[in-house]
Amino acid sequence: MKKFLSTLLIAVLTVATVLTLAACNPSGKYELETTIMGVTVKTSYEFSGSKFTNVSESNGAAVTLKGTFKIVEEDGVQYIELTYLDEDGNVIGEAVRAKFEEGKDDNGKYISLDGTKLYKK
Repeated sequence: MKKFLSTLLIAVLTVATVLTLAACNPSGKYELETTIMGVTVKTSYEFSGSKFTNVSESNGAAVTLKGTFKIVEEDGVQYIELTYLDEDGNVIGEAVRAKFEEGKDDNGKYISLDGTKLYKK
């Protein structure tokens, strides 16, 4: 009976951990539009599974970057690690790491990357 209860407890904790980690992954498209010295810049991140697409647009020009991401937690703080990939799937430089939060306020659902909020569209 003890072995059964131990096995059941481990199974329940494993499922809870997987569901918690899955809930931490953003999905969908998040955007930020800002004006810097009279120039409007629109940035978006679209997340699907473990992949993302980052598009930055300004003055009719756009740059699109793609890659993979993962959410990690250290000392109770969540971080997102973005690994950018070239067209052939090769890693470009070092992974970018930012403090990560998900939330909702009067403007809607958002993700926060190092304190900068991008809102879900």
